[in-house]
Amino acid sequence: MMNEPRIVTKKAPAKVNLFLHILSKRSDDFHELESLISFTEFGDKVTVWESENLEFVFEGPMAHELPPLDQNIVYKAVMLLKKRYKVSLGAKIIVEKNIPIAGGLGGGTSDAAAVINCLIDLWNIRVSKKKLIKEFISLGADFPVCFYGNAALVKGIGDICLPLKKNYSYPVLLVNPKKKLSTKLVFSEVDLSHCYKKSIIKCNFFENFKNYRNDLLPFANNYVPQIMEIINILLLSSGCISAKLSGSGPTCFGIFESVKSLNEASNVFREKYDWWVMPTYIVG
Repeated sequence: MMNEPRIVTKKAPAKVNLFLHILSKRSDDFHELESLISFTEFGDKVTVWESENLEFVFEGPMAHELPPLDQNIVYKAVMLLKKRYKVSLGAKIIVEKNIPIAGGLGGGTSDAAAVINCLIDLWNIRVSKKKLIKEFISLGADFPVCFYGNAALVKGIGDICLPLKKNYSYPVLLVNPKKKLSTKLVFSEVDLSHCYKKSIIKCNFFENFKNYRNDLLPFANNYVPQIMEIINILLLSSGCISAKLSGSGPTCFGIFESVKSLNEASNVFREKYDWWVMPTYIVG
């Protein structure tokens, strides 16, 4: 009797930046930042099957928006893992894409982190998370926090993650004007004179997150003016506690005081605008 192939499945949640401050620019052109990152219940799903060959399958409502395979961060992450640890085994990798592409929700990075977590298990690779993150930071600033998968205050170029000790859950509405934005492009426009440039790590930052901002907002809005329109509509919605841009955008989010007010705002957006709208929860 043949053995059934092993299957490993993980969620790849969308991330939101409750705030994002650009502190400085390094000589290597990377930016030092400070960001409070949480994850939502909404997201993608990855399934990895034991297989002799290496196969990638992308499905779901956002799959048609993905770049060619050789430009896909999931593919790059898998090939890096195979090369780094001299793995000759194969796998069938299925990614269910629900998160908007290039939307500021870290979808691709979250997928890559989830797939790497699955393959470490499937291929029985023994490596510490700290060591692996150091080797994979080239995939982007969001990779470490996505790999850990827990809400954290992120510092440096994304390589320093300080997990939050407090548990919380908030109703949140994600809104994207059906546009894409390149993270690299938005960061290239950053003018430090318009940034916060002050570490708040010693402050009671979680309770006061709504008082902080996303320094990338004005630069992202130059490319997608609907961003400020969405944020203003969210802020005027009944029960909205805070509304901001996530990451480099263009997805915005509004945090609500109740599920009732969340659903009311969601209905308004869906009735009046041809935008992507997703009610969910922030969890941490």
